Amino acid sequence: SQGPHGGQRLDGEAVDGEGLESGNEDTMRKSDLAVHVARHASLSKARAVSAINAVFEAVEDALAKGDRGTVWGFGTFATKSGPARTARNRRIE
Repeated sequence: SQGPHGGQRLDGEAVDGEGLESGNEDTMRKSDLAVHVARHASLSKARAVSAINAVFEAVEDALAKGDRGTVWGFGTFATKSGPARTARNRRIE
């Protein structure tokens, strides 16, 4: 299903009868993703974390060079520059 920004979201699909560790069906933490990858790729959790970190580092390196980071079938990451704006904390308004 679509996420709030138009991309594919990781929507809390149960893994072997278990839900996501974070308990929020709209988000997936890196640790949740590592458990999922470890189970589905027959890897240890440590090896899954290393693989996930390698993907994120490749995207970060591309962004640092000013390129877009694309993981085909998953998403495209890009930096965006714009004018500074004043942030608001709606909880204290």
